[in-house]
Amino acid sequence: LAVDEELADVTAASRMDPEHVHRTANQLCSEVERLKVFVTRKTDSADAGDKAEEEEEEEEKADPFGLAGASAFLEAASTELSKLKGEVVAVNDLYAQVLSFFGDTKRMPVHEWLGYISNFLVEIQKANAVRLRRIEAEHRQRQMKHMQLQQTQMR
Repeated sequence: LAVDEELADVTAASRMDPEHVHRTANQLCSEVERLKVFVTRKTDSADAGDKAEEEEEEEEKADPFGLAGASAFLEAASTELSKLKGEVVAVNDLYAQVLSFFGDTKRMPVHEWLGYISNFLVEIQKANAVRLRRIEAEHRQRQMKHMQLQQTQMR
């Protein structure tokens, strides 16, 4: 049985809660938006200050608060968080379809449902190991009988 190989990620997935991921992504999006406003304000105030303090070094004029690249980073982070939120929505939709397929009308948490599958896979692995040990034991027993038979025939 290769079920455990085909479903190798179920155990890891059973520890993940998409609702928690979605809430965290929403919180991070809010924080990124807040930081975007902060960076914009600081950059705008630096531009106004540049005109008043033209004696400063050229490097400080260009980036007095060390925010070079911050806007680009925040845009990239915002884009990635939006993708993550979209993926969580897709996972939730797919999970609802799976529950419907299996006839489950209540909304069981994903990690709980996958936990049952993970436990099932562990039990299959145990049963497979027992089956293989039994087959090996039977094979050794046949070999022993065959060797005993050969020894009795040689006498």
